[in-house]
Amino acid sequence: MGATQDPAVAVEEGKSLLEKPFVNGVPVSAAPKVAPRRWRNHWLAIFGDCSPVDVSACCLAYHAPCVAWGWNQSRAFQMTFWKEAVRFILLTVGIFGAIHAACCVMMMVACPPPPPGDMPQMMGSMGDGPHHMHGMHDHHMHDGPHHMHEDRPELTPECAKRVAPGLVALAALAIAAFVYVVMFAARRRRAIRERFGIEGSFKQDVALWACCSLCALTQETRTLMHEQVHDGLWYGPVPTQQAGAPVAQTMQV
Repeated sequence: MGATQDPAVAVEEGKSLLEKPFVNGVPVSAAPKVAPRRWRNHWLAIFGDCSPVDVSACCLAYHAPCVAWGWNQSRAFQMTFWKEAVRFILLTVGIFGAIHAACCVMMMVACPPPPPGDMPQMMGSMGDGPHHMHGMHDHHMHDGPHHMHEDRPELTPECAKRVAPGLVALAALAIAAFVYVVMFAARRRRAIRERFGIEGSFKQDVALWACCSLCALTQETRTLMHEQVHDGLWYGPVPTQQAGAPVAQTMQV
């Protein structure tokens, strides 16, 4: 007869890695007390020690942050890479792009541009031939950018009164979205720290993601790349004197 699995163990195995209590990559029940780890290099050192791995992590985080985010979540928590990458895009470009589009639509609806009153005169002058058009072009070119600036429609007081409540609401929405994104990313950073026993605090995570989000993402990517984190396990850097596949670190009591 086959051995039956304890239901409590089955439930524990089915939990997400974010919900399991881990220390240094192993369950708390089996984890000995070890010295805390640290992030690789300071967050201001975006290139780390200028090694190929550190420079690659910086380029990935700065030029393709959604890829770096999805890669980190996949390596640390075994999450689906493309789902996390799409989530990062929606939380950053998607939310704030939608707010910007709403602001533009509001301005166009509440403050439409004035009708071009001089358009009939311009259309009538086209019958004078290309020489007259060339003269008009030279005239406007000699007027300089100051004349062009004066032709732009200005925001009238009536228009400002109409759009002010909507702009205030959009500004409040943008601030709330920024706080939500920062807290979401800081919680993920804290989950990485708690899972692998990295020093730090949640206040530091929030402050770093709020003030320099790309620095935080670069530091996380650099650490996970250099320490060879795969499938939620911290293997450590590849020894320079040995070749072959990385071996998971064994911690002794």
